[in-house]
Amino acid sequence: MKKVVKGIKLITFSLLILLIQINNPTATKLNFNFNTNRINAYEIYEIKENSLPKVNSIVEFYEIDPNKETYLKEKMKEYRLELQKEEEKRQQRLNLKTKIVNFSVQFVGNPYVSGGTSLTNGADCSGFVQAVFKNFNITLPRTAPDQAKVGEEVDISSIEIGDIISYGYNGIVGHSAIYIGDNKIVHSSTPELGIRIDNMNIMPIISIRRVIN
Repeated sequence: MKKVVKGIKLITFSLLILLIQINNPTATKLNFNFNTNRINAYEIYEIKENSLPKVNSIVEFYEIDPNKETYLKEKMKEYRLELQKEEEKRQQRLNLKTKIVNFSVQFVGNPYVSGGTSLTNGADCSGFVQAVFKNFNITLPRTAPDQAKVGEEVDISSIEIGDIISYGYNGIVGHSAIYIGDNKIVHSSTPELGIRIDNMNIMPIISIRRVIN
């Protein structure tokens, strides 16, 4: 019997394209986890090519048996709803991160004070980061080494505004900063320079942490 399923092309929010070749012409169980861009727990059957509408270029099915068309339409609705929910959450996170960045850069020019946590009167690096996030009801540890352990670690290729960058030498964290986009950070630098915006590559990066996810 001629196989009628050629594959499923799935484009997730992160624009990761997954092309799954299905060898079973009757049915295949797939998993799709929307948080990890993996496929997770739906039974996908074959339909005829172009017999179902495309879902915002998210899911495209090829040559599927029309007897399963109703079933797949329902599954595609489920996909659409899940994707819409995730997009709403993603937008909410982005809005919060944007507010954090806009808030943090207001204090550029204020002093560096060792042990300080005041955004106006002076803060050290970790005190600055802690105070900024505290304004948005996000509790962080007080020291740079502890801030390097909070939330989720992310790769530099996936860095987003509002992420915390931990710096140091020989694997020892000694500085914290907030990523504000365009390869820039805002941080409380030194007693001489105070709170300022710098290039993110001011010193070796040990960890990038995401506390808004």
